[in-house]
Amino acid sequence: MRICQVVHGFPPVERTGVENYTLGLSRALARAGHRVEVFVPRRDPQLADLALRREEREGFAVNWITNNNNPQSPREALLVPELKRSFAAFLERERPEVVHFQHLIKLGLDLVSVARERGIPTVFTAHDYYPICHRFTLLRPDLARCDVRGDSRACARCDLALGLLNAQPNLGDYQVGVLRDQLDPAAWGKLEGILADRGEEHGLTQAEIEAACEQRGELDRLRREAYTNFDLVLAPSRFLIEELVRGGFARERIEHSPLGFEVADLAGLPPVRPDPARPVRFAFLGGVAKHKGVHVLLEAFARLPGGAELAVWGGSTDRVYVEHVRRRAGEVGAQWRGSYERADLPRILAEVDAVVVPSIWVENFPLVIHEAFAAGRPVLTSRLGALAEIVHDGSDGLLAEPGDVEDLARVLRRCVEEAALLPALARGAPPVKSMATEARELAGRYAELVGTRRVSRDVAGLPPSLATAVGRHDELTRMPSRELFARVLAGLDELRRAWTPELGGIEAVELLARGLGEGSEAQDRLREARNEIAWLRTKKEELDEGREELVTLFEDLDQLLNETRAGSQRQAEHLDAAGSYVRKKEAEVLDAHARIQELEQVIAEKDRYIREVEGHVHEAGRYIRHKEGEYTDVETELRRAAEERRALQDELQATRERTRALEAEAQAAGGYARAKEGEARQLESFAREKEAEALAAGGYARAKEGEARQLESFAREKEAEALAAGETLARREQELGAARERGTVLDLRTRTVADVSRLALQAQERLLNRALRPILTHLHALHGGTAPLELPSESASFGELLQATRDVERALEVLGDELEWLRPMRAELELCRARMERLQAAYSASGLLRLALARTALGRELRAWREEAAP
Repeated sequence: MRICQVVHGFPPVERTGVENYTLGLSRALARAGHRVEVFVPRRDPQLADLALRREEREGFAVNWITNNNNPQSPREALLVPELKRSFAAFLERERPEVVHFQHLIKLGLDLVSVARERGIPTVFTAHDYYPICHRFTLLRPDLARCDVRGDSRACARCDLALGLLNAQPNLGDYQVGVLRDQLDPAAWGKLEGILADRGEEHGLTQAEIEAACEQRGELDRLRREAYTNFDLVLAPSRFLIEELVRGGFARERIEHSPLGFEVADLAGLPPVRPDPARPVRFAFLGGVAKHKGVHVLLEAFARLPGGAELAVWGGSTDRVYVEHVRRRAGEVGAQWRGSYERADLPRILAEVDAVVVPSIWVENFPLVIHEAFAAGRPVLTSRLGALAEIVHDGSDGLLAEPGDVEDLARVLRRCVEEAALLPALARGAPPVKSMATEARELAGRYAELVGTRRVSRDVAGLPPSLATAVGRHDELTRMPSRELFARVLAGLDELRRAWTPELGGIEAVELLARGLGEGSEAQDRLREARNEIAWLRTKKEELDEGREELVTLFEDLDQLLNETRAGSQRQAEHLDAAGSYVRKKEAEVLDAHARIQELEQVIAEKDRYIREVEGHVHEAGRYIRHKEGEYTDVETELRRAAEERRALQDELQATRERTRALEAEAQAAGGYARAKEGEARQLESFAREKEAEALAAGGYARAKEGEARQLESFAREKEAEALAAGETLARREQELGAARERGTVLDLRTRTVADVSRLALQAQERLLNRALRPILTHLHALHGGTAPLELPSESASFGELLQATRDVERALEVLGDELEWLRPMRAELELCRARMERLQAAYSASGLLRLALARTALGRELRAWREEAAP
């Protein structure tokens, strides 16, 4: 059966779910013996618009139609009249028996009517919500989920909001919408106002709003009509069927048909988490787009206390979002892996314990979930749309609330803390439908449609002698142009063999080019011959009169043959020159092929080394972050010790001041005591003098005796005061000694803390130095190793090591940019290799090449060069 697959993108140019599914289906149908032609648009500035290039692959063919025009309005995005004409010419040439549309975005709705006008059965597989949502995600531009169906005014508000986003700087290819932190508050308020039907409050006129609503209503009507004209509509999930019915599809016209996948290479991978002691390995695989929720996953991973790793695999044209995700992945300790090939999937999944699909939009039938199940990996995903239909919570995976960082972190934490959880979920993974089964089921549906459409021509009114000819004509009209052309060449080849003496060994292709080329004399002669034959059939009774015309006709044919013989020699010379040129080009092609292989090996080695260095850098990053945390702790401890030292110094200073005050007070008390002792001695001397006087003069002595006793009592009082002052001085001296001992202890403690902190800092410097040296060595080798390698000295300070760390970060950014530059080169190399193989195959077909060279500018140049070189 001849089958046409129509899709909006195809590997290696585009590699998301629908594109990979179409590739696998085309390959499986070809293996089953069907002839498959894929019709797909692509952007290629090196080719003119609508240029068609056919590429043979693994038993099927890919027809690339160039479309470099950017749609200037929603209507231009929905209707692409240029592609309509090209698709019509493609169908006329290939004549498929059935056309299977996988998607119509970037292709235009008119392609459906082109197939129906030619009576070709049409099949459509709904991979998303494009038939009922022109944004295909059921998401508004602010990434909020839309619950409106069939309301063109609500859809028009999305168009007006997209017009606002298109005018915002620094958004790039923002795809389905923007996050709140991507807009300033004023722009975000305007976006929300337009979506809430308050556009007039934000600068839109009523006329603009009504025009947008009118245009969207017309486009929705056209899309509805196109999608209701398919002969068969397939939906892989029951949730999608319900949404299509809500959007206006008749339930009885939709069949539930889960997709098949190429998963044979994913069987037999190592078991999940064989060592409970090692960290759990999570992975995200797919398009890095905002509606896929990668930012939600990174924030949830940041909340894990440890014991887990996360790898992010994929790419996107939304460079602003990709850069945000890449930067955030580095901040939370996740591994940014970038784009990957389908052939890399077994190796990737072999190192993964669980696949995370944190989508914030209503997914339909994600390819990555079934790939994970085929590899025996459980899936952690959102409780949303068809995801909850595919993944069963607690059986083959776990569900979390969509967009809820805390709930997703809870699910991730369970996988880390419960060692037996992931192996149990892996054992519950369901079987996956194979692509061979999918191809067999679809071939049966195709055959049913073709059988109901194929109606034999009524030949009852024709003579029996024409019935066979008419049936043969119908068979030939259904054949592709290439097969019909091959049959014509086979017939001409028989004619050439019959006329070998007259034609001189000329090939069938050359005979066709010479004899039947448009505008040639042979074409005119043949038309005249047809007219003559028609005239002879109507004038059978005048055979004698027509004999002269027949003779003239044969004479003209003989003259034509003579001219052909005369020109064959010149043609042979031209072909010899062309053959030399072809051999030269073949040598150049082989040389270029060898250079491409060498370049591929270099790039593969670079990719391998970059992945290895990325792993080392990731480990070094984790080590540096760990050491930075320790360094922060040491800095905190040092600050605490410094504060304590300052407090102790303040206390020591206060103690010293208090001691000095006590010493001054003690000195004052000692002077007072000495003064009182001298006064007491003076009084005692005075008393003795008075006593002597008393002995000399008894009466007077007795009189003075009382006074002396009074003075003696006064002296004893002063002596007691001197003793008390001495005791106070002794206590002050004891307090001063204790204060001095405490100051000494404080000085020792302060010196001990400083010494310990200094030793810890020196140890951290040595550890960081040893960690940086292999990283700098790897980076120096990766950059070519031309400049001398400068490593930090053994005694480098923390400031110098931190500067080296910043140098590592800058080098990694350069390597990341180089890696991003190298990855697209692989796809370009694949295309170059395919083109070289096609050129080589074309050069090997000498007959077709000679014909091509004869009709191209190169052939004309060679012919002119030969004519000039002739004497």
